[in-house]
Amino acid sequence: MLALLCNTIGLSLAATLLSHHLGLLYAVAVTGALGLLAFWQVIGAFRFGDRHARDNHMGLAWLGYGSITIVLALLLVTLPGLWLEKPAVDLTPHDTRVRVEAHDDHLLITGQIDYRTLSQLRTALADHPALPVWLNSGGGHVIAARVIATVIEAEQRDTHVPERCLSACTMVLAGGTHRSAAPDAVIGFHSYRFDHDMRVETLNVAEQEAKDQAYLIARGIDPAFVRRIYETPPDKMWHPTRQEMQAAGVLSDPE
Repeated sequence: MLALLCNTIGLSLAATLLSHHLGLLYAVAVTGALGLLAFWQVIGAFRFGDRHARDNHMGLAWLGYGSITIVLALLLVTLPGLWLEKPAVDLTPHDTRVRVEAHDDHLLITGQIDYRTLSQLRTALADHPALPVWLNSGGGHVIAARVIATVIEAEQRDTHVPERCLSACTMVLAGGTHRSAAPDAVIGFHSYRFDHDMRVETLNVAEQEAKDQAYLIARGIDPAFVRRIYETPPDKMWHPTRQEMQAAGVLSDPE
């Protein structure tokens, strides 16, 4: 009885899945073969029930007849799905935004910074040697930003902020050999917050901040300025003046 039920469930799944992925012809061929096996098992179940009914073992008899009823009900519900129109399935990744754009004289990182940004940047750096990296981002994942900063540092690329660079973006800015910003660029700093949807809530925030404080100081940024960054609550934003950022070594241009 168990084999009959398992085969029927497999037949039902095959009818649904194969008709969707391989088309009706393949679905009919495969389910037809499974159907023959199920038919033979139905005959066996009927004989099982009939034999025990003759021996007055009605419990076992109804077990055999009941399994046949379940099988027929499953087939009645499932097999018509072979001829039903299947909904289209969109297999396109949900997030296909371009985060790293290649221009004639620079690479531009836009939008949220995450590991997809890192992947695109590695490709862009390999394809466009020596181009500086421009940043226009409101932030993102601080750990991804840290890795991106070290990649830019290793490539000895300059960084520039044409419009804005906030939160985790400032870590990427620090990776540049020469760091600059447009006169009206907005640059903002604060301490870290690990959101639950970032799946890193088990990390120790203090440890991560300590790592990045050490990195920023190693990049030539004044320790007092770095302390001020991590004294700023994560729900606030500190916007130092251009003069403060130049004096602290965040920006290396004299503009």
